[in-house]
Amino acid sequence: MKAIIVAALLFLFFAASPVWATDSWDRTDIMLGAVALTATVVDWGQTRYIAKHPDQFRERNSSLGEHPGTGRIDTYFAGVMVGSAVIAHILPSHYRKWFLGSLAVLEIGVTMHNRNIGIKVSF
Repeated sequence: MKAIIVAALLFLFFAASPVWATDSWDRTDIMLGAVALTATVVDWGQTRYIAKHPDQFRERNSSLGEHPGTGRIDTYFAGVMVGSAVIAHILPSHYRKWFLGSLAVLEIGVTMHNRNIGIKVSF
C-alpha cells in the first residue's frame, strides 16, 4: 500500500510541476493520466493475486516471468508507474495524449481480460 501512495504522489508531482514539462498538462492529459494510473494499479493488484495463486494462474508478462514473487511485482509496477509519469511529462502535449491514451487502453484491456478469467485484485 505504501508503494501505491508513493507512486501516486510522484505522479501528481510530475503532473503538477511545469518546471519539468515541455508543455503544461491540460485537463485531458490529467484525466488520461489518472485513468492510466488507476488501470495500472488494478493490473498490479491482479498480478499480486496471480502470484498468490500459482496453482490456478500464471503471469503472461514476460518481464516478470510465469510465477513472480510479490516483491518483484511491487518493484516492477512502481517502476512502470514512475517511468510512465516521467515519459508522459517529458512528451509534448500532443504525444502525451497518445501515450497516456494508449497506456490506458492497454491496461484496461489487460485488467478486463484478467477479470473475465477470474483474477481478482489483492494487495
